[in-house]
Amino acid sequence: MSKRVRLVTVLGGMLALTACQSVWEFPHRDAYAALRAIKTGATEPEIRRALGEPDFVHPKGTLPRVYCLPGRACTDRAVSGRLLVYVRGKPSAYYFLDATGRVEFVYVGGA
Repeated sequence: MSKRVRLVTVLGGMLALTACQSVWEFPHRDAYAALRAIKTGATEPEIRRALGEPDFVHPKGTLPRVYCLPGRACTDRAVSGRLLVYVRGKPSAYYFLDATGRVEFVYVGGA
């Protein structure tokens, strides 16, 4: 197989994966957009003003086996400050706060 054919095949596969993700998220696009609008550096009060009360709050040191919601995408990360978890139908978001109360990592995934 030539380099050109391989390149077209790889690019086509990447485009197909992107399209699948877009189709999967389409019915929930507003919820995904709201959850993804929270960025690194945001404070807990800013998150709560934007999204309301979290569905779950976990303290420093909580293990992923405790905070990961069953049947949903999750990330394996240490909780260094607090963890705020929001569930909006299919999408869910994990906001990892540092010791100063600012977002150090955001993970948004689906069911």
